[in-house]
Amino acid sequence: MFLALANAAKRDIADIMVFLGEESLDACWRFEQLSFETMEMLVRMPRMGHERSDLAGPEFTGIRVVSVDEFPNYLILYRFNAERVFVIRVLHGARDVPSALRELE
Repeated sequence: MFLALANAAKRDIADIMVFLGEESLDACWRFEQLSFETMEMLVRMPRMGHERSDLAGPEFTGIRVVSVDEFPNYLILYRFNAERVFVIRVLHGARDVPSALRELE
């Protein structure tokens, strides 16, 4: 199994790092490190995330959510199959997650 990131997820990570870096470069780099460690853990244990009740509907089928270790307000949204874990978005939990996912359509 391998890890793949949508372009939107890559942009999300970069945007979050810029935001965190305005206050603390250490937090910025720690977020990057822990985000990728969490994603690597998903490759080994793809079922560790959970489904959210606000992500009901056919367009959200199979989307799972896990928080970034030490940054519990940041969520990794992903799907997986036998071959890969596909990270769709990385968002702050206060965002309207369904709307953020629909932006990709």
